[in-house]
Amino acid sequence: MLKSTLIAAAFGLAMFAPAYADHDPTGKCDEETMTRYQTDIDAMTDAEKKATSIKELENARAAMAANKMDECMTFMHSAHQGARG
Repeated sequence: MLKSTLIAAAFGLAMFAPAYADHDPTGKCDEETMTRYQTDIDAMTDAEKKATSIKELENARAAMAANKMDECMTFMHSAHQGARG
């Protein structure tokens, strides 16, 4: 009984993993990912969080242009967290 419950739980978790893969904050620092994040930000209703996320995305774009990918990823993560939260 316990074994079948654990197997069912593991299977259930495996089914949800792909749903979260698209919203991975460790995505690439590229235009495609920024466009996807911009779409999420545009859909936000909280004006304060939206403004903060827009600023973080602008900072990410500037860092990408300067070829500072670690910095870009930091800003991308912040923008993504704001859009989700």
